[in-house]
Amino acid sequence: RGNGFQVKLLNFWRPINDFEELRKAKEDLSKFDYLSMKIRKATIKDVPELLKILYQLSPLENIENCKKNDENIVFNKIAENEDYYLMIAEIDGQIIATATLLIQQNLSHHARPYGHIENVVTDINYRGKNIGNLLMHYLIGLARIKNCYKLILNCSKEQVEFYRKSGFEIYNEVEMRFDI
Repeated sequence: RGNGFQVKLLNFWRPINDFEELRKAKEDLSKFDYLSMKIRKATIKDVPELLKILYQLSPLENIENCKKNDENIVFNKIAENEDYYLMIAEIDGQIIATATLLIQQNLSHHARPYGHIENVVTDINYRGKNIGNLLMHYLIGLARIKNCYKLILNCSKEQVEFYRKSGFEIYNEVEMRFDI
């Protein structure tokens, strides 16, 4: 996470007001099947494989020191939250990437929510194949459907270019944003 740049996705100010636009946004979500890759919400059965990928994001954490019961309790809390999207990308049943979108309710901006992206990581054996970018665009489409006015995330300096490829820009020198 490095210096903790704040990142925002720009172009989220315009609400989706007509059904045709909403239909197109939903179609966008269905276009992200890269070869045999599928993107779906994680289930409790995915937790062991999911953790192996998440620990590639934070290699200083020790996977052996985690208690399986604690992980399952946390996952169940995540699954109960209808605004929490813990997504995985898989090929032939193997999890190859993950990203999280949390929809945060909001009273400002005409009571439109915003999205917070976290834990974007692709398995080391699949990096450089545009999978992370496809997963990011899936989350962008999901945020559009949820009528978010912006997406934000934090990243290190080293990750800024990755997020730029998905349409994020530096915002106020420490934030990036993409308005839809």
